[in-house]
Amino acid sequence: MKIAILSDIHGNDIALKPVLEKAQKLGVTKLFILGDFVGYYYRPDKVLQLLEDWDFEAIQGNHEGMLRSAWSDSSQIKKITQKYGQGLKFAIEKLSNEQVQFLVKLPSWKQINIDGIKFELCHGSPWDRDVYIYPKVGLKWSI
Repeated sequence: MKIAILSDIHGNDIALKPVLEKAQKLGVTKLFILGDFVGYYYRPDKVLQLLEDWDFEAIQGNHEGMLRSAWSDSSQIKKITQKYGQGLKFAIEKLSNEQVQFLVKLPSWKQINIDGIKFELCHGSPWDRDVYIYPKVGLKWSI
């Protein structure tokens, strides 16, 4: 089984489409999507449409958390829009109730076991989707 890991799509179907085409050519059969389906860009409906035929496991990112806030309290959208642009406003306008419910009900963390291999899916960091882990300057990564 080949797995592709995607994150921070942010409503950008134009970038997602070639990524999924490449994944298909490489024989990827499952996607792990680590949150932020929505935000910044304006076509989250098209993003979800592109993902319809894929087998995927997903969690929510901080932008799904903001979507939940804005969906349940419309006064939040102005504050969110000022900081992050109109992507979530477009998500609320373009997505169906079912699509919004799907996104806001995703878990913020998930552990998956495939053929005895454990995967921990998280956005930001394992303990908080709003805390990011950055490598120290000068740290060298090796493969």
